[in-house]
Amino acid sequence: MRVLRGVVFAVTAASLLAGCTLSVSEPRATPSTSTDRTSPTQMASPATPSVTAPGTVTPDATTAAAFIFLGNSILNRDADCSLTFPVPRRTADAVALTEAAVEELLAGPTPAEQANGYTSWFSKATADGLISIRLAGDTAYVNLANHAGRINNASTSCGSAGYLSQLDNTVRTASGATRVLYAFDGDPEAFWYWLQIACTAENDNCDPAPFAGP
Repeated sequence: MRVLRGVVFAVTAASLLAGCTLSVSEPRATPSTSTDRTSPTQMASPATPSVTAPGTVTPDATTAAAFIFLGNSILNRDADCSLTFPVPRRTADAVALTEAAVEELLAGPTPAEQANGYTSWFSKATADGLISIRLAGDTAYVNLANHAGRINNASTSCGSAGYLSQLDNTVRTASGATRVLYAFDGDPEAFWYWLQIACTAENDNCDPAPFAGP
């Protein structure tokens, strides 16, 4: 795991578990032929209905919880593809928080989380797929090993809404970034092409430079 660069702003477990609502910006726009991904991602209160997230962690003064975001078939009664929910996993120091959260997300929900209705595009097949994370200003650059062949239907309109919601919310919550851009093996065009999203100003025209080496 490569060293996380930049300043990482930790989000404490106490704030989210107390029922605070995370305000997230709209997912990036899709080509004009689709509208599913333009609706804002929501975060419902985990307290209603009463489904508890297993493995709850309690941070101390020097650590913060790494939260991942998953779908939930019990909490999401309206089957909103872009709706995801926070699940605490483990504690990490501030510098490693974003990497820890993404690594947990890529490993998929635990059996206990699945029993509580949590769902994800990620699983053991995508675990250990994080190459690097770089923070620059308000943008997080996430370089992933290409897992396109290991996930079926994530490139559909509904599928990509949930896929990006899980990634975006996990990274934003851990890092404090307001923009998140992705690449497969250093190639952002490969990532966005897989999701059938064009290279535009919204994703820096798929500029590979920020995903290059140190």
